[in-house]
Amino acid sequence: MLKLWTKALGLICTSLAMSMPAMAQTAEKFPSRPVTIIVGFAPAGAGDMSARWIADYLRERWKVPVLVDNKPGAGATIAAAQLARAKPDGYTVALATTSPFTVAPYFQKVAYDPSKDFS
Repeated sequence: MLKLWTKALGLICTSLAMSMPAMAQTAEKFPSRPVTIIVGFAPAGAGDMSARWIADYLRERWKVPVLVDNKPGAGATIAAAQLARAKPDGYTVALATTSPFTVAPYFQKVAYDPSKDFS
């Protein structure tokens, strides 16, 4: 179980680190303000608990608030839509499955284009 947590944490930290080159153009240190993790699952579930564990770890390491924002419903497409509307500065990330990006757009109307709104 610990090995799974280590892999999950490594994946999220890698995702955050990949967004840092865009920040290199400014003089501000990342993160200099609160970071939000959008979760497409209900509170108290496994996805929410994972996000809160990661948020606690990052909060201690970065010394800035790391917020968990639960947006359950519609197969996590509500959370994905909020992520698509967020400013692409690395301060808003999501904990989600691949479904809202790969399967949902073919079976329901979504408020984002997975091939254009995420990179």
